[in-house]
Amino acid sequence: MVRKVLFATLTAAVVGLVALTAAVVGAVAAPAAGTQPARDGAIRVTPRTIGVVDIIRQSPIDQQIDNIMLLAGKKLGWKIDVIDAAGDPRKVVNAMQTFITRNVDGIVLLSIAANNVRAQLAAARAKGIPVIEIGAGVVPSTLWSAQYGEDEARIARTIAEYIVKYDPNAKIADLKTHLVSNAIVRAAELRAVVKAQGKASIVAETEVDLSNPVVNTQKAVTDMLTAHPDITAIHAVFDNMAHAAIQTVIRKRSKAKVYSYFTAPETVANLRKDTPLQAVADVNLALTGAIAIDQLARFYELKTPIDRNAVDKHPLTYLIVDRSNVDRLLRNKKVVFPVEQLLAPFVKRWQNEFSK
Repeated sequence: MVRKVLFATLTAAVVGLVALTAAVVGAVAAPAAGTQPARDGAIRVTPRTIGVVDIIRQSPIDQQIDNIMLLAGKKLGWKIDVIDAAGDPRKVVNAMQTFITRNVDGIVLLSIAANNVRAQLAAARAKGIPVIEIGAGVVPSTLWSAQYGEDEARIARTIAEYIVKYDPNAKIADLKTHLVSNAIVRAAELRAVVKAQGKASIVAETEVDLSNPVVNTQKAVTDMLTAHPDITAIHAVFDNMAHAAIQTVIRKRSKAKVYSYFTAPETVANLRKDTPLQAVADVNLALTGAIAIDQLARFYELKTPIDRNAVDKHPLTYLIVDRSNVDRLLRNKKVVFPVEQLLAPFVKRWQNEFSK
């Protein structure tokens, strides 16, 4: 009996020793906590705060750019703080200064020229805060950490050539603004195309105050159509002017067609109905927001310099959207370039690179 108890005790001790040995070996072999690659597709990065200054968030394309950055922030676990300058250059300066004072990790500005925030760019650089300009193809400057914008001359020529092709003798009214340099480029390209074509003409032009683009566009179009009832084409240099121009043309019972930029839910709705909107020049501009957040993530997580030419690796696509192709291009989506689709390749790469 004593032998049986002793044998059982020894057996239990050996089993326990084997289990303890296995546990120790396993502990040595297992990676330290936090270094094991994620198998769940989770993105693990250091929390950051990125300040975004939007020149005028009422613009549908600006909303798309903001939305892709907000979505990117959600995927990364970052806070994306957007301030709408509402078309006021003073609010741009104040917003940027606010972000610098708060010591945010990075700043992104939409369609804002460096000259408007020169002092703030210097202050951000002194604090080591990277600042990226995206969206509009504003005047290049070495003061930015990087600029990712569209080719303004190209997109303007796209819509201007469409106007004179389908309305060779067009009498054009130009809704313009000098607030952002890209609008100046678009207006200049319109004039160059019209001059080269030789038959169409620009018969009216008005500066639209973007602090209240809807009301001011309505007044501008009303005044131009009253003075020039023979206007056949209205060029809205910014997308936030387009819908107001359409509604005014309808109210004035004019036969003028409206031409502008970018597809958005409102634009798409107008193209799918019998409205004065004839066509828009579109580009996957929200991609610039994804590129900016991606570069900031790589800068902080991988310690790589911000690539000033990153947009060349993610080329922008330019096209005309009108009634002949809108449904084919949309394929039941609300916009031609949905932000989820544009962001997807970046998220996939983040899941591989930032899964520590």
